[in-house]
Amino acid sequence: MSTTSNDSPRRTYIHRLQDELRESEASREAMVAAALDLRRYLLSEKFWQDTTVQVSDVLYRLDQVLSER
Repeated sequence: MSTTSNDSPRRTYIHRLQDELRESEASREAMVAAALDLRRYLLSEKFWQDTTVQVSDVLYRLDQVLSER
């Protein structure tokens, strides 16, 4: 297969799209992990006896998750 000058911009575009896809997938995986972490937290011993959730507690935890991005 020969490479012409027309292939270079297309390859660059394809590589850029592949890089963007990898970054998007990594971001999605991180957000899923953060959501699962929050779910585990809400199911932790802290809430076994008192099943009410303090909004400020959850908001604090979300702030921690978002600051890790």
